[in-house]
Amino acid sequence: MMSEDCNFAFNRLRMKHMPEVISIMRKSLYFTEPLMKIVDLKKNVMAAKQVDYLINEIASIGVSVVAIEVSTQKVVGAGISYLEVGNLNYVSSKNTSFLYT
Repeated sequence: MMSEDCNFAFNRLRMKHMPEVISIMRKSLYFTEPLMKIVDLKKNVMAAKQVDYLINEIASIGVSVVAIEVSTQKVVGAGISYLEVGNLNYVSSKNTSFLYT
């Protein structure tokens, strides 16, 4: 899928994108998300590594997306999502806000 101006492509997140996605998260989510602020993630290296691991685990499920700038082929945003199954009659989708560098 492309943006209206065709400057960005929206694709399923693949593991090859993860280094760029983690970099984006470290520059944005880690400093703006309320829980991350409470645990002072920017100063807590071990907690940051645990969040990196969690993002990798969630991304491996295959329902997350990335925005790729067409002209540079760089990942410029990510929507990290996962499916949560409570019982067979109920499935919900959780999604972080879409983050840009």
